Amino acid sequence: MLAESRYRVRSTAVSGVGLLLTVGAGGFLALWWGRHWVRTRRKAQGRHGRSGPGTSGDLPDTDFVEEAAGPAPAPSP
Repeated sequence: MLAESRYRVRSTAVSGVGLLLTVGAGGFLALWWGRHWVRTRRKAQGRHGRSGPGTSGDLPDTDFVEEAAGPAPAPSP
């Protein structure tokens, strides 16, 4: 049987794999947050009057919708 031993190791150097994983995770999060920020800004711009026919805003132009609907029909007697 082999003798049992305990060793305590302290490393002050950053391993290559750990550094690669950390940089990769940071890059992934930065890309994710950047895309989210751009999308939410586009949606917010659409809600503040920059949308309408032919644009990619969330809400339609109310003037366009009212004109397309036409006048209300007259009530029948």
